[in-house]
Amino acid sequence: TAGLYSFWATYKTFHTEKIKITAIESPLPELPADPQPGKTSFAKKVFVTQFTGTACGYCPKMISILEDMSDETPEQFILAACHTYNDSDPAFLNYSIDNALSVSGYPTVVLNLDKTQKFNDYTKPSQLKGMVASDYGDGKCGVGISASSVVDGQNLVVKAQVKVATSGRYRIGAWLLEDGIAARQEGLGNIIHNNCVRDIYSKNSAYDYTGPLHMVEAGETAVEFFMGTLDSKWVKENCHIVVFACAQKENGNYVVANVIDFPMGQSHTFAY
Repeated sequence: TAGLYSFWATYKTFHTEKIKITAIESPLPELPADPQPGKTSFAKKVFVTQFTGTACGYCPKMISILEDMSDETPEQFILAACHTYNDSDPAFLNYSIDNALSVSGYPTVVLNLDKTQKFNDYTKPSQLKGMVASDYGDGKCGVGISASSVVDGQNLVVKAQVKVATSGRYRIGAWLLEDGIAARQEGLGNIIHNNCVRDIYSKNSAYDYTGPLHMVEAGETAVEFFMGTLDSKWVKENCHIVVFACAQKENGNYVVANVIDFPMGQSHTFAY
């Protein structure tokens, strides 16, 4: 039967880690061929998460900054807008990811799901642009991502693959985004909201949204599946998927090392 299952074992005081299994009825997505299987230097993108809401009076200032950046340097980053400010928002996201990333005010932008990389001073747009440019660097990194997706009725299945240059512990996550959501924005009037996060498939706990853990050897790959149910109110043609890979920092935390974005129902190969 299709669904999500978890298995574990206990003996006395010992408890194994959970093994998660996703069962689906539709055919599994097939990953695109690796165009350069011998390479481990990949095109990099910074993952920019915007915390906003339609009732947020100062959010239009941050919206303007991000729109300018999307026009000026679209190759540097991928944007995901978490509408977590007010539940009257038609793009409201019912996840407490703002609390998980210690977001205490709106608007706030977080880079790479790293709570130490936050920006909220919308009077200094050059500061945010500099933060993104600094993380982007030369546009290369040692973590690559390919992915494919299948839509079966209201069911979405995503298959993600991560390839690394350095052996280590990595986490893989996927989110569903939607464009074209019309709503009145406080202080700005009626506008179209894009890149709105509709669902998150990488929640480990209330404080961790970085996705399942994998041990990956240098030059090798790890594969993860994600499954979700689409709300009938979401416009499928306007939906797209972000898949990211998190690497472990020296302090033990996981932050996004690279991210891709592609239309729902399609695929994305490794970008070198």
